[in-house]
Amino acid sequence: MAGSIRAAVIGLAEPAETILDGLRSTAGLKLVGLADAERERLEPFAESAGLTGYNDHRIMLIETRPEIVFINVPRHQQAERLALAAELGIALWKPYPLGRDFDEAVDFVERFAKAKLGLYVSSPYRYSGGYEPLAQWLGKLGQVHLIEDEYFLPAELGCPVTGWRASKAQAGGGVLLEGAYPGLELITSQFGLPELVHCVTKTGLCGQSERPYETEDLSLLELSFGSGTLGYSVALRAATQADRQTVWHGAGGQLVLRAGAVSFKPMGGKATVRRFRDRPAKPYERQASELVQVLRGEQAGTSTGREHLLPMAVIEAAYLSARTGQPESPSHFYELHDLTPPAPPVIARPPRD
Repeated sequence: MAGSIRAAVIGLAEPAETILDGLRSTAGLKLVGLADAERERLEPFAESAGLTGYNDHRIMLIETRPEIVFINVPRHQQAERLALAAELGIALWKPYPLGRDFDEAVDFVERFAKAKLGLYVSSPYRYSGGYEPLAQWLGKLGQVHLIEDEYFLPAELGCPVTGWRASKAQAGGGVLLEGAYPGLELITSQFGLPELVHCVTKTGLCGQSERPYETEDLSLLELSFGSGTLGYSVALRAATQADRQTVWHGAGGQLVLRAGAVSFKPMGGKATVRRFRDRPAKPYERQASELVQVLRGEQAGTSTGREHLLPMAVIEAAYLSARTGQPESPSHFYELHDLTPPAPPVIARPPRD
């Protein structure tokens, strides 16, 4: 039997407990170390996991020699951790988004490619219980006319905006980069890059009076694909209640993904619904289980850094569009780095009955 893959975790702020729950449930993965600069956070986690805790993540990586490290630190602290992992020959998993901007994202991808190491990014939709029926039904839609993606965060969770999330330099952006990202990652994985995007953003909706903040609370993004498909993404972190869904309208019917359910309604027919119930740690467990197989050489990696360049290019173009007031091309940012955007994936035809 293949040996366990050695893994370490850097950063124990939220949602570290959920991440660790998923990793501990993963067969073939062995946690060998935890690191966090704050001792008050570190000690309870280390004690409950029965592991040595380190205040210095550099010492932990050298002493524990993991094969993969899971980082869970603020965005402006991620670059140093990624660079060190690449230097030490350690594969890395990180939370979405891939980077604060497209330049940083490309740097991360190229750094790990040069070191011949895997770089992987979280993907809530890809590792949800609804992804399998979603992928099966997508091929039944035929030509997709419209994609709607919506993300609404209640004001009590999204406001006030404080700490690093209030800073454009440290966060990279607000609700577009954070809230809209998973849906855009899913859409670009299915349809590739849109030819043009047009975006409007608004800041200051949280109404806080203590300290100003720079990152947007609302984004409205239009997407135009070469296939003729149109789409929009709307994200708001000052909503009255939480809601998240993606809807595909096609010549063959309608496909809907929302929390806990996927449904497909063919033209003129009745809807079929697949319900799923994921505990919060389950997507982390699913991705970690896949990474065990990847690191053993049993399958190719998915949700890689290179794949996540697609939503990063869309978001970079969206922020540019919000400044210029004009539609902008995501592929332009690939060209600036002498990169070629991947061809859109071929969506399977409906299976024969």
